Amino acid sequence: MDMTLFEKDGKTYTRLKISINNFWKYKAYIKVKWGVDTDNPSKKNSRYIYFEIEGDLINEK
Repeated sequence: MDMTLFEKDGKTYTRLKISINNFWKYKAYIKVKWGVDTDNPSKKNSRYIYFEIEGDLINEK
């Protein structure tokens, strides 16, 4: 699972990149810990699923 920060329209977003194989292991964890709607990814291809969450999840306290 990779996390990166980016800015869009002056707001900070966190992008989660999760491989399809690991997604099923972490699905509940992602949903509970960060409140991500795991049913609606922002992008999906044959190897990875991507989620975009508003805010900085990497540096939050």
